[in-house]
Amino acid sequence: MRESEEGSLSPRERLEPDLVVRPALRFGLLLVVPGLLLVLPRVAFSHSLEGRLLWGGLTAAMLAVPLLTRLMQIRLDQEGVAVRFRGRTSRIPWTELASVSVTARSTGQSRSAGLLVLEGNKGQRTEMPLLLVRLSDRQRLLSALEQRTAPGTLRRDL
Repeated sequence: MRESEEGSLSPRERLEPDLVVRPALRFGLLLVVPGLLLVLPRVAFSHSLEGRLLWGGLTAAMLAVPLLTRLMQIRLDQEGVAVRFRGRTSRIPWTELASVSVTARSTGQSRSAGLLVLEGNKGQRTEMPLLLVRLSDRQRLLSALEQRTAPGTLRRDL
């Protein structure tokens, strides 16, 4: 495409690179590492089978965190939005995306983005928790969704 043609496209028609948002690895590790540190002294001095199984389970959980963060993602591309969560991928094309909502979850005194819900006009519905997604990634995601969807499609309950 020539530059003159690209400049004449509306913001919704411009070719944009893919955006992929995943949970942050460090947040997942923050959930597992304290458990390891609490159990470590007890298991280090114990030679029982129970202690070794507990230590092995926590170690396996720590090693599984990077894999789990790779298995959860939200991907925006030219065709639509795809959410990979709980072992399955749901895709909704931009032309069929009827509603995007971000709900807040109250955590004590502060409110944070808790759940992204995408609904298509053919009955498709998919959800993705945003609790472990970095704030900067959340903001980029919401900005990209706002740019790529029709006006009024994105609702924020924050």
